[in-house]
Amino acid sequence: MSEEELQSEAELIKSRDLLTKVVIACDLQNLGLSSFWNRAWDKDDQRISRAVLRLEKNLTVQPIKLTNLISVSYRSRDPQLVARVLNSLASLYLEKHLAMHRAPGEFEFFHQQIDGFQP
Repeated sequence: MSEEELQSEAELIKSRDLLTKVVIACDLQNLGLSSFWNRAWDKDDQRISRAVLRLEKNLTVQPIKLTNLISVSYRSRDPQLVARVLNSLASLYLEKHLAMHRAPGEFEFFHQQIDGFQP
């Protein structure tokens, strides 16, 4: 993998849409909101946007030079939250990576092949 490709994958990890999915999956938009009344004043999209900004601030994504590895770390006082965020980020990144690198028409090709073998 070239250095440019590795940098591209790192940017994919930091993409706004992926981080938004992590926020929602980990319920980060409601982190620190103790009561219904606090939640009622803000709209969901506002809380999600702020949570994405906090996630970006506490997330470090760096390609490791001379390797094909990317270092990802997340800062929080709660180790369980760190594990949840990093596991969600890894899973959602893999989904996005596979979707982006899937050959166009791949699904249709395999679906046609399966249909051809059915009696």
